[in-house]
Amino acid sequence: MATKKLREENELLRSEIEGLKNQLDKISEDLKTQQATAASKSSRTAEAKQAKDTIERTNSEERAEAVVFMSKQYDDLEVFRKQATQDIQQITKKLDSISKKCDEITEAIELAEQYSYQYNIKIMGVPQLNEKESAETTANLCIKLFTAMGVTDVSLQDIDIAHRVQSRRPSQNSNPIICKFVRRLAKEKIMAARKHALDNITPDQLGIELAYPSTTRISMFDHLTPRLQNLLYETKRYKTSKGYKFCWARNSQVYLRKSENTGVIRIKTLQDLTNLIEQESLR
Repeated sequence: MATKKLREENELLRSEIEGLKNQLDKISEDLKTQQATAASKSSRTAEAKQAKDTIERTNSEERAEAVVFMSKQYDDLEVFRKQATQDIQQITKKLDSISKKCDEITEAIELAEQYSYQYNIKIMGVPQLNEKESAETTANLCIKLFTAMGVTDVSLQDIDIAHRVQSRRPSQNSNPIICKFVRRLAKEKIMAARKHALDNITPDQLGIELAYPSTTRISMFDHLTPRLQNLLYETKRYKTSKGYKFCWARNSQVYLRKSENTGVIRIKTLQDLTNLIEQESLR
């Protein structure tokens, strides 16, 4: 997918920007250290000279020249430090501008994926008899499933494409199905019927003959963008660790709820989740 490659390149660019910023920060710190070291050396030299001058009053011209020379070196170093600091600030400002553009690209990618994914559903638990199952076979399985759910007015003409995808994590179950509709209304009909219609559907109703009974329940979800999948995954981890009862995704956002009698918490970004974790830790 083009957006996937664009996202990867954008993230790589963002990483390079952060690396450059870290390098600039280190250079800036080194300059400060050098300035402090030079000032310390100058101070120690002046003290040593003063002590020496107290002991002996000879070669005053040479000492004066040495003081002028060291003073000039320090002044040159200070001029260099100021110019380098200004250059670093300008470069940092440019990097911040590029980083902002990366954020804008990320947002544009997300919007494009949201638009594309809004026509998709993800179906889990439908047995797969052939590793090289064709898109036509998968689409026909979807129609049989929709018919078994009681939705009889969605046909092959309503499906753009249906295909199997690899699971994100290793599993013994069949690969999920992504079904992309040509009309959002067709998708909404299916999603409206899924709540109770999937409970008792068996592989036999889909024309699938298994050598042994399947214990895997068929389930159906909105197909989430990669960003939202990751956000849902992390939020579910938090839900489990903190004893929340409900966690779900809808309309490009994730929602949390402690119980039936508590309010709903909306999570739009990973930063929202981080803020929630910090708030919980203060209670």
